[in-house]
Amino acid sequence: MPQNIVSVSRLLSEKSASIFYVSEETFIEQAISEIYRQCIVSVVIKKGRSICGIFTERGVLTRVLSAGRDLKATQVREVMTE
Repeated sequence: MPQNIVSVSRLLSEKSASIFYVSEETFIEQAISEIYRQCIVSVVIKKGRSICGIFTERGVLTRVLSAGRDLKATQVREVMTE
């Protein structure tokens, strides 16, 4: 196998099995802090016991920063991908 190609099974075997989540009421600033703390690129959003969306680094750029939203006053449910 060429050096710049990695099999999908190898990638999956090296990934964490943990899924990180925050509630839909979480403020963006807290969600970003969790993404940074866990060294991940997204968090699952939960409403009660159900998954209702995902919040990603790309979402921070496209739906938060470029829209001029207040990180401390906006909840992730307003900017998450359903």
